[in-house]
Amino acid sequence: MKRVLGLGYTTLFGVGLILGAGIYVLIGRAAGFSGDAVWLSVLFATFIAITTGLSYAELSSIYPTAASTHTYLEKAFPGKRELAFIAGWLIFFEAVAGAATASVGFARYFSGLLGLEEYLIPAIALALVVLLTIVNWWGIEESATMTVLFTFIEAGGLILIVLLGFILPQRSPNYLSFNPRIDPLVGVLLGAAVFYFAFTGFELQPTLSEETKNPRETIPKSIILALLITSLLYLLVALAVVRLLPWDVLAESRAPLADAAAAAWRPSYLVLMAIALFSTTNTVLGFLVTGSRLVYG
Repeated sequence: MKRVLGLGYTTLFGVGLILGAGIYVLIGRAAGFSGDAVWLSVLFATFIAITTGLSYAELSSIYPTAASTHTYLEKAFPGKRELAFIAGWLIFFEAVAGAATASVGFARYFSGLLGLEEYLIPAIALALVVLLTIVNWWGIEESATMTVLFTFIEAGGLILIVLLGFILPQRSPNYLSFNPRIDPLVGVLLGAAVFYFAFTGFELQPTLSEETKNPRETIPKSIILALLITSLLYLLVALAVVRLLPWDVLAESRAPLADAAAAAWRPSYLVLMAIALFSTTNTVLGFLVTGSRLVYG
């Protein structure tokens, strides 16, 4: 493998892996537990994600290999290699399942926007996987460039939510108002547990180690930077979204961010639905790239 990736590419690759499509659904579920104080759930989930990310950053600096978690467990439990074997394949199957799920999500968004019949969804999903597999086979530079471009588009959708929430607010939330049916602390913790899944993806960044320049320094820095960037975006979104819709409406919505944006500016619904196509595509490509590197390692 050629070492062609620098800090910028690996950081934005990580941001793309983390953002994915999870935030578009999970913010509503988290708000259902913690109310207008959903930002506290996001803050708590951020703390857990960053502490976990620091562990991955440290391990990736010691063992800069594409096998990542497999190698970490193999070194930690030298007498129990079966643990590393099982964990490595579980993470690989996570990538396979994640790519499959995201490709179906893309197909649903795509068919919905164009008014296509539902029976075409499997074919559209398969076509996307085949196309992105070709991009992955083409080379890491091409895959990384595509990921970086789509990451900027994904981030643009979240920035749109933030701008609408603070420039065109539809309500004035009490940021310390909780779901009255749940104990405040329990609600915040449950919301954090749900929202934590919006941070998953950084654990796959070390799989790029063998195609990264100076990986012992670059990969750890990219993990930390990716988490800091996404944490700031998520916190701003959590503060903005409850300025657009009440928390209980967000909790019941299938597309809470799109519905929240539409409350302030109706055309933004279609904009966010289109961005969801790029988001799901980026997720599929990210899983294909990291999954193949994990097997190689």
